[in-house]
Amino acid sequence: QQLAQVPVDATTHLVTYATVVQAPHITQADLLSRARVWANGVAIPGKPPLLLREQETDVVMVIGSQALNTSYFNTSNAPRTLYYTATIALRNGRYQYRLTDFVLETADDGISYGAHVRKTFDEAIGQLTAAIRSTLAASLITNPTAGDS
Repeated sequence: QQLAQVPVDATTHLVTYATVVQAPHITQADLLSRARVWANGVAIPGKPPLLLREQETDVVMVIGSQALNTSYFNTSNAPRTLYYTATIALRNGRYQYRLTDFVLETADDGISYGAHVRKTFDEAIGQLTAAIRSTLAASLITNPTAGDS
């Protein structure tokens, strides 16, 4: 099975996922509150999310991490973690996310897995972005505790 191509930014030449998500009827304040909860949940210890305000847009930036299921990599079951930077720009009824600065950390298990590194990285990116998109949408759009109706 061939892996899907990972998106590469034309300017930075780094793997970058970015898109705008419509969130009708959800205020900017509600989106900000939800984004802060999400960002605090994914932030690595000692690196709290950064909150900015730019021209009527609230921006949440966080260095996050995602533990990976490694049982299917056929190398070992050594723990792997993918670190990333998430930037979420929020406005009334929509938000834009940008995921960049991916770093795959693997435990040194003494096994040579050089041939698997690219496949592992691509699969980790795919696994991570699917998880981030899902949890971000669930946190910002379908959050049942917020005051949108």
